[in-house]
Amino acid sequence: MKTIYLKINKLAKELNVSIQTIKNYETWGILPKARRDNKKWRYYTAEDVLKIKALFAEEIKQDLNKHKKRAQ
Repeated sequence: MKTIYLKINKLAKELNVSIQTIKNYETWGILPKARRDNKKWRYYTAEDVLKIKALFAEEIKQDLNKHKKRAQ
């Protein structure tokens, strides 16, 4: 089976975040380093996308819990 890769702009659009957010998360070690081609463009697999979506979902969950605690 052939692996499909997304460029960072497509990933950002899929996740509804900025390209810079993805780059920052990678720099800060929150996301693993992306695969790069000979032009140094970042590429992500479907597996990468699932991991990133899970990370963002967990982040949102934590933010919601913080807001709930403040509201109490």
